[in-house]
Amino acid sequence: MNYSTRIEKLRARFEELNFSYFMTIFPPHVQYLTGFTGSSGLCLVGQSSVHFLTDGRYIGQSRQEVQHAEIIITSIGQNLFDKLAECKFLPDNSRVGFESAHVSFQSHADFVAKFPACQFLPTQNVIETIARIKDHSEIENLRRAIAITEKTFETIIKEIKPGMTELEIAGRIGWLMRQFGGEKESFETIVATGARSALPHARPSGTKVRTGDVLLLDFGAVYHGYHADMTRCVVVGRASDLQRRVYNIVKTAVEKAMAAAKPGLATAELDAIARTHITEQGYGDYFTHSLGHGIGLEIHEAPLVGRTDKNLLEEGNVITIEPGIYLPDQFGIRIENDILITPEGYENLMQLPIDLIEI
Repeated sequence: MNYSTRIEKLRARFEELNFSYFMTIFPPHVQYLTGFTGSSGLCLVGQSSVHFLTDGRYIGQSRQEVQHAEIIITSIGQNLFDKLAECKFLPDNSRVGFESAHVSFQSHADFVAKFPACQFLPTQNVIETIARIKDHSEIENLRRAIAITEKTFETIIKEIKPGMTELEIAGRIGWLMRQFGGEKESFETIVATGARSALPHARPSGTKVRTGDVLLLDFGAVYHGYHADMTRCVVVGRASDLQRRVYNIVKTAVEKAMAAAKPGLATAELDAIARTHITEQGYGDYFTHSLGHGIGLEIHEAPLVGRTDKNLLEEGNVITIEPGIYLPDQFGIRIENDILITPEGYENLMQLPIDLIEI
Protein backbone atom coordinates (compact mmCIF):
# COMPACT_ATOMS: atom_id res chain seq x y z
CA MET A 1 0.00 0.00 0.00
CA ASN A 2 1.36 3.43 -0.90
CA TYR A 3 0.38 5.34 2.23
CA SER A 4 2.69 8.26 1.48
CA THR A 5 0.86 8.90 -1.79
CA ARG A 6 -2.47 8.94 0.03
CA ILE A 7 -1.09 11.40 2.58
CA GLU A 8 0.16 13.68 -0.20
CA LYS A 9 -3.21 13.58 -1.95
CA LEU A 10 -4.83 14.62 1.31
CA ARG A 11 -2.34 17.45 1.86
CA ALA A 12 -2.97 18.69 -1.67
CA ARG A 13 -6.50 19.56 -0.55
CA PHE A 14 -5.51 21.54 2.54
CA GLU A 15 -5.43 24.93 0.82
CA GLU A 16 -8.75 24.32 -0.94
CA LEU A 17 -10.40 23.25 2.32
CA ASN A 18 -8.68 25.99 4.32
CA PHE A 19 -7.20 23.90 7.10
CA SER A 20 -3.71 23.22 8.37
CA TYR A 21 -4.37 19.78 9.91
CA PHE A 22 -6.71 16.88 9.27
CA MET A 23 -7.79 14.53 12.05
CA THR A 24 -9.66 11.23 11.81
CA ILE A 25 -10.67 8.61 14.37
CA PHE A 26 -12.83 6.61 11.94
CA PRO A 27 -11.19 3.13 11.75
CA PRO A 28 -11.47 2.59 7.96
CA HIS A 29 -9.93 6.01 7.33
CA VAL A 30 -7.23 5.54 9.94
CA GLN A 31 -6.38 2.28 8.15
CA TYR A 32 -6.47 4.00 4.75
CA LEU A 33 -3.92 6.60 5.86
CA THR A 34 -1.64 4.50 8.12
CA GLY A 35 -2.29 0.77 7.67
CA PHE A 36 -3.48 0.31 11.26
CA THR A 37 -6.31 -2.24 11.56
CA GLY A 38 -7.15 -1.92 15.25
CA SER A 39 -10.34 -0.48 16.68
CA SER A 40 -8.91 2.56 18.49
CA GLY A 41 -6.65 5.08 16.83
CA LEU A 42 -6.29 8.73 15.88
CA CYS A 43 -4.45 10.00 12.83
CA LEU A 44 -3.39 13.66 12.67
CA VAL A 45 -1.97 14.83 9.35
CA GLY A 46 -0.17 18.17 9.06
CA GLN A 47 1.66 19.79 6.18
CA SER A 48 4.93 18.10 7.18
CA SER A 49 3.94 15.61 9.88
CA VAL A 50 1.79 12.54 10.46
CA HIS A 51 1.06 11.40 14.02
CA PHE A 52 -0.74 8.23 14.99
CA LEU A 53 -2.11 7.81 18.51
CA THR A 54 -3.47 4.64 20.09
CA ASP A 55 -3.60 2.95 23.49
CA GLY A 56 -1.48 0.31 25.17
CA ARG A 57 -3.44 -2.62 23.77
CA TYR A 58 -1.99 -1.89 20.35
CA ILE A 59 1.70 -1.23 21.04
CA GLY A 60 2.89 -4.29 19.14
CA GLN A 61 0.25 -4.13 16.44
CA SER A 62 0.89 -0.47 15.67
CA ARG A 63 4.62 -1.10 15.33
CA GLN A 64 3.89 -3.89 12.85
CA GLU A 65 1.28 -2.07 10.80
CA VAL A 66 1.63 1.72 10.93
CA GLN A 67 3.64 3.32 8.14
CA HIS A 68 4.75 6.92 7.49
CA ALA A 69 3.54 8.14 10.89
CA GLU A 70 5.04 8.77 14.31
CA ILE A 71 3.43 6.36 16.81
CA ILE A 72 2.31 7.76 20.15
CA ILE A 73 0.90 5.50 22.91
CA THR A 74 -1.45 6.83 25.58
CA SER A 75 -0.92 6.21 29.27
CA ILE A 76 -3.29 3.84 31.10
CA GLY A 77 -6.60 5.62 31.61
CA GLN A 78 -5.71 8.45 29.22
CA ASN A 79 -7.89 9.00 26.18
CA LEU A 80 -6.61 9.91 22.73
CA PHE A 81 -7.54 13.59 22.96
CA ASP A 82 -5.83 13.94 26.34
CA LYS A 83 -2.66 12.52 24.83
CA LEU A 84 -2.94 14.76 21.77
CA ALA A 85 -3.19 17.80 24.05
CA GLU A 86 -0.24 16.61 26.15
CA CYS A 87 1.94 16.24 23.06
CA LYS A 88 1.15 19.79 21.87
CA PHE A 89 1.04 18.79 18.19
CA LEU A 90 -1.58 21.47 17.46
CA PRO A 91 -0.26 25.04 17.70
CA ASP A 92 -2.64 27.81 18.72
CA ASN A 93 -4.84 29.07 15.88
CA SER A 94 -4.59 25.79 13.98
CA ARG A 95 -7.48 25.07 11.63
CA VAL A 96 -8.25 21.38 12.05
CA GLY A 97 -10.52 19.49 9.67
CA PHE A 98 -12.44 16.64 11.30
CA GLU A 99 -14.97 14.16 9.94
CA SER A 100 -18.31 15.31 11.32
CA ALA A 101 -20.07 12.17 10.08
CA HIS A 102 -17.80 9.99 12.22
CA VAL A 103 -17.44 12.00 15.44
CA SER A 104 -19.98 11.81 18.24
CA PHE A 105 -21.35 14.91 19.95
CA GLN A 106 -19.42 13.97 23.11
CA SER A 107 -16.13 13.49 21.26
CA HIS A 108 -16.55 16.82 19.51
CA ALA A 109 -17.20 18.56 22.83
CA ASP A 110 -14.17 16.79 24.29
CA PHE A 111 -11.60 17.89 21.75
CA VAL A 112 -13.01 21.41 21.41
CA ALA A 113 -12.66 21.83 25.19
CA LYS A 114 -9.07 20.55 25.17
CA PHE A 115 -7.97 22.84 22.32
CA PRO A 116 -9.73 26.17 22.93
CA ALA A 117 -7.20 28.08 20.81
CA CYS A 118 -7.80 25.91 17.73
CA GLN A 119 -10.60 26.06 15.20
CA PHE A 120 -12.22 22.74 14.31
CA LEU A 121 -13.82 22.61 10.88
CA PRO A 122 -16.41 19.93 10.05
CA THR A 123 -15.65 18.23 6.76
CA GLN A 124 -17.43 15.71 4.58
CA ASN A 125 -16.13 13.21 2.02
CA VAL A 126 -12.48 14.26 2.26
CA ILE A 127 -11.04 10.75 2.48
CA GLU A 128 -13.96 9.30 0.53
CA THR A 129 -13.07 11.46 -2.48
CA ILE A 130 -9.51 10.13 -2.47
CA ALA A 131 -10.39 6.52 -1.63
CA ARG A 132 -12.96 6.13 -4.39
CA ILE A 133 -10.06 5.71 -6.86
CA LYS A 134 -8.47 2.34 -6.06
CA ASP A 135 -4.76 1.73 -6.56
CA HIS A 136 -3.25 -1.53 -7.77
CA SER A 137 -2.81 -3.08 -4.33
CA GLU A 138 -6.39 -2.26 -3.37
CA ILE A 139 -7.73 -3.83 -6.54
CA GLU A 140 -5.69 -6.96 -5.90
CA ASN A 141 -7.07 -7.21 -2.36
CA LEU A 142 -10.58 -6.85 -3.75
CA ARG A 143 -9.89 -9.56 -6.33
CA ARG A 144 -8.81 -11.88 -3.54
CA ALA A 145 -11.85 -11.06 -1.39
CA ILE A 146 -14.10 -11.73 -4.38
CA ALA A 147 -12.36 -15.02 -5.20
CA ILE A 148 -12.92 -16.22 -1.63
CA THR A 149 -16.57 -15.20 -1.86
CA GLU A 150 -17.09 -17.04 -5.14
CA LYS A 151 -15.37 -20.20 -3.88
CA THR A 152 -17.68 -20.11 -0.88
CA PHE A 153 -20.72 -19.85 -3.14
CA GLU A 154 -19.60 -22.74 -5.31
CA THR A 155 -19.15 -24.85 -2.19
CA ILE A 156 -22.33 -23.94 -0.34
CA ILE A 157 -24.71 -24.60 -3.23
CA LYS A 158 -23.48 -28.19 -3.30
CA GLU A 159 -24.44 -28.56 0.37
CA ILE A 160 -27.86 -26.90 0.50
CA LYS A 161 -30.76 -29.31 0.89
CA PRO A 162 -34.47 -28.91 1.65
CA GLY A 163 -34.95 -28.76 5.41
CA MET A 164 -31.86 -26.67 6.15
CA THR A 165 -32.58 -23.37 7.87
CA GLU A 166 -31.46 -19.95 6.75
CA LEU A 167 -29.40 -19.68 9.93
CA GLU A 168 -27.62 -22.97 9.25
CA ILE A 169 -26.70 -21.83 5.74
CA ALA A 170 -25.53 -18.40 6.94
CA GLY A 171 -23.35 -19.99 9.61
CA ARG A 172 -21.80 -22.35 7.10
CA ILE A 173 -21.09 -19.48 4.68
CA GLY A 174 -19.24 -17.57 7.39
CA TRP A 175 -17.16 -20.61 8.29
CA LEU A 176 -16.31 -21.37 4.65
CA MET A 177 -15.15 -17.82 3.95
CA ARG A 178 -12.73 -18.02 6.86
CA GLN A 179 -11.56 -21.47 5.78
CA PHE A 180 -10.80 -20.11 2.31
CA GLY A 181 -8.74 -17.17 3.61
CA GLY A 182 -11.21 -14.44 4.52
CA GLU A 183 -10.74 -12.42 7.70
CA LYS A 184 -14.42 -12.00 8.43
CA GLU A 185 -17.76 -11.37 6.75
CA SER A 186 -18.23 -8.05 4.94
CA PHE A 187 -21.61 -7.68 6.65
CA GLU A 188 -24.19 -9.91 8.27
CA THR A 189 -24.82 -12.57 5.63
CA ILE A 190 -28.27 -12.44 4.08
CA VAL A 191 -29.96 -15.80 3.49
CA ALA A 192 -33.65 -15.66 2.58
CA THR A 193 -35.76 -18.48 1.21
CA GLY A 194 -39.21 -18.63 -0.36
CA ALA A 195 -41.40 -15.60 0.24
CA ARG A 196 -38.71 -14.15 2.50
CA SER A 197 -36.47 -13.65 -0.54
CA ALA A 198 -38.78 -10.73 -1.40
CA LEU A 199 -37.34 -8.92 1.65
CA PRO A 200 -34.22 -7.24 0.19
CA HIS A 201 -32.27 -7.27 3.48
CA ALA A 202 -33.84 -10.17 5.32
CA ARG A 203 -31.91 -11.40 8.35
CA PRO A 204 -31.38 -15.17 8.47
CA SER A 205 -34.05 -16.98 10.46
CA GLY A 206 -35.12 -20.47 11.39
CA THR A 207 -37.16 -20.71 8.18
CA LYS A 208 -36.45 -23.96 6.36
CA VAL A 209 -35.61 -24.27 2.70
CA ARG A 210 -38.31 -26.02 0.69
CA THR A 211 -38.39 -27.52 -2.78
CA GLY A 212 -39.52 -24.86 -5.24
CA ASP A 213 -38.11 -21.95 -3.21
CA VAL A 214 -36.03 -19.12 -4.54
CA LEU A 215 -33.06 -18.91 -2.18
CA LEU A 216 -31.34 -15.49 -2.05
CA LEU A 217 -27.73 -15.39 -0.81
CA ASP A 218 -26.02 -12.01 -0.31
CA PHE A 219 -22.60 -12.12 1.34
CA GLY A 220 -18.95 -11.23 0.96
CA ALA A 221 -15.52 -11.92 2.41
CA VAL A 222 -13.06 -9.38 3.78
CA TYR A 223 -9.41 -9.71 2.75
CA HIS A 224 -6.76 -7.33 4.16
CA GLY A 225 -9.65 -5.06 5.13
CA TYR A 226 -11.25 -4.97 1.66
CA HIS A 227 -14.87 -6.02 1.23
CA ALA A 228 -16.43 -8.19 -1.47
CA ASP A 229 -20.18 -8.06 -2.04
CA MET A 230 -22.04 -10.67 -4.08
CA THR A 231 -25.68 -11.70 -4.43
CA ARG A 232 -26.90 -14.82 -6.17
CA CYS A 233 -30.30 -16.46 -6.27
CA VAL A 234 -30.81 -20.17 -6.85
CA VAL A 235 -33.96 -22.24 -7.15
CA VAL A 236 -34.27 -25.34 -5.00
CA GLY A 237 -35.60 -27.87 -7.48
CA ARG A 238 -37.13 -26.77 -10.77
CA ALA A 239 -37.81 -23.10 -11.45
CA SER A 240 -41.36 -22.06 -12.28
CA ASP A 241 -42.06 -20.07 -15.43
CA LEU A 242 -42.51 -16.89 -13.37
CA GLN A 243 -39.30 -17.45 -11.42
CA ARG A 244 -37.40 -18.01 -14.64
CA ARG A 245 -38.95 -14.93 -16.31
CA VAL A 246 -38.15 -12.61 -13.42
CA TYR A 247 -34.64 -14.03 -13.09
CA ASN A 248 -33.89 -13.40 -16.75
CA ILE A 249 -35.20 -9.82 -16.53
CA VAL A 250 -32.84 -9.08 -13.65
CA LYS A 251 -29.97 -10.84 -15.39
CA THR A 252 -30.43 -8.71 -18.50
CA ALA A 253 -30.56 -5.56 -16.34
CA VAL A 254 -27.17 -6.52 -14.87
CA GLU A 255 -25.72 -7.15 -18.32
CA LYS A 256 -27.06 -3.88 -19.76
CA ALA A 257 -25.71 -1.85 -16.84
CA MET A 258 -22.28 -3.48 -16.92
CA ALA A 259 -21.99 -2.98 -20.69
CA ALA A 260 -22.69 0.74 -20.29
CA ALA A 261 -20.27 1.39 -17.41
CA LYS A 262 -17.33 3.62 -18.35
CA PRO A 263 -15.44 6.68 -17.11
CA GLY A 264 -17.49 9.87 -17.36
CA LEU A 265 -20.89 8.17 -17.20
CA ALA A 266 -23.21 9.64 -14.58
CA THR A 267 -24.07 7.08 -11.92
CA ALA A 268 -27.72 8.18 -12.11
CA GLU A 269 -27.66 7.31 -15.81
CA LEU A 270 -26.23 3.88 -15.04
CA ASP A 271 -29.03 3.32 -12.53
CA ALA A 272 -31.55 4.43 -15.17
CA ILE A 273 -30.29 1.89 -17.71
CA ALA A 274 -31.06 -1.05 -15.41
CA ARG A 275 -34.24 0.54 -14.02
CA THR A 276 -35.62 1.32 -17.46
CA HIS A 277 -35.22 -2.27 -18.60
CA ILE A 278 -37.00 -3.61 -15.52
CA THR A 279 -39.76 -1.01 -15.89
CA GLU A 280 -40.29 -1.84 -19.55
CA GLN A 281 -40.81 -5.48 -18.54
CA GLY A 282 -43.56 -4.42 -16.13
CA TYR A 283 -41.70 -4.70 -12.82
CA GLY A 284 -40.46 -1.17 -12.19
CA ASP A 285 -42.48 -0.80 -8.98
CA TYR A 286 -40.74 -3.88 -7.58
CA PHE A 287 -37.18 -2.56 -7.95
CA THR A 288 -37.09 -0.71 -4.66
CA HIS A 289 -33.46 0.31 -4.10
CA SER A 290 -30.49 1.89 -5.85
CA LEU A 291 -28.46 0.02 -8.44
CA GLY A 292 -25.22 -0.13 -6.49
CA HIS A 293 -22.40 1.45 -4.52
CA GLY A 294 -18.64 1.55 -4.19
CA ILE A 295 -16.77 -1.06 -2.16
CA GLY A 296 -13.38 -1.02 -0.49
CA LEU A 297 -12.38 -0.69 3.16
CA GLU A 298 -16.09 -0.10 3.75
CA ILE A 299 -18.91 -2.20 2.36
CA HIS A 300 -20.75 0.92 1.20
CA GLU A 301 -18.61 3.79 -0.01
CA ALA A 302 -18.35 6.31 -2.82
CA PRO A 303 -19.45 6.43 -5.50
CA LEU A 304 -23.08 5.66 -4.83
CA VAL A 305 -25.05 4.50 -7.86
CA GLY A 306 -28.69 5.57 -7.58
CA ARG A 307 -31.39 7.63 -9.22
CA THR A 308 -30.52 10.87 -7.45
CA ASP A 309 -26.77 10.48 -6.95
CA LYS A 310 -24.66 13.15 -8.62
CA ASN A 311 -21.48 11.23 -9.40
CA LEU A 312 -19.48 10.50 -12.51
CA LEU A 313 -17.74 7.17 -12.87
CA GLU A 314 -13.93 7.38 -12.86
CA GLU A 315 -11.18 4.97 -13.78
CA GLY A 316 -10.32 3.03 -10.63
CA ASN A 317 -13.81 2.99 -9.13
CA VAL A 318 -14.96 -0.44 -7.94
CA ILE A 319 -18.74 -0.61 -7.72
CA THR A 320 -21.54 -3.12 -7.35
CA ILE A 321 -24.25 -3.67 -9.93
CA GLU A 322 -27.21 -5.20 -8.07
CA PRO A 323 -30.69 -4.72 -9.53
CA GLY A 324 -33.55 -6.68 -8.02
CA ILE A 325 -37.24 -7.48 -8.35
CA TYR A 326 -39.17 -8.30 -5.17
CA LEU A 327 -42.69 -9.73 -5.46
CA PRO A 328 -44.37 -9.55 -2.03
CA ASP A 329 -45.44 -12.90 -0.57
CA GLN A 330 -43.94 -14.72 -3.56
CA PHE A 331 -40.19 -14.36 -4.07
CA GLY A 332 -37.41 -11.92 -4.87
CA ILE A 333 -34.51 -12.00 -7.31
CA ARG A 334 -31.32 -9.94 -6.96
CA ILE A 335 -28.08 -10.51 -8.85
CA GLU A 336 -24.96 -8.61 -7.84
CA ASN A 337 -21.57 -8.32 -9.51
CA ASP A 338 -18.55 -6.21 -8.50
CA ILE A 339 -16.93 -4.33 -11.39
CA LEU A 340 -13.84 -2.17 -11.90
CA ILE A 341 -14.07 0.94 -14.06
CA THR A 342 -11.21 0.84 -16.59
CA PRO A 343 -10.02 3.35 -19.21
CA GLU A 344 -11.94 1.46 -21.89
CA GLY A 345 -15.08 0.70 -19.88
CA TYR A 346 -15.26 -1.92 -17.16
CA GLU A 347 -13.85 -5.23 -15.95
CA ASN A 348 -16.13 -7.73 -14.27
CA LEU A 349 -14.21 -8.81 -11.17
CA MET A 350 -16.52 -11.80 -10.77
CA GLN A 351 -15.56 -15.04 -12.50
CA LEU A 352 -18.83 -16.88 -11.88
CA PRO A 353 -21.56 -16.64 -14.53
CA ILE A 354 -24.96 -15.24 -13.57
CA ASP A 355 -27.08 -17.89 -15.27
CA LEU A 356 -29.99 -19.35 -13.29
CA ILE A 357 -28.91 -22.27 -11.12
CA GLU A 358 -31.30 -24.99 -10.01
CA ILE A 359 -30.06 -27.12 -7.12
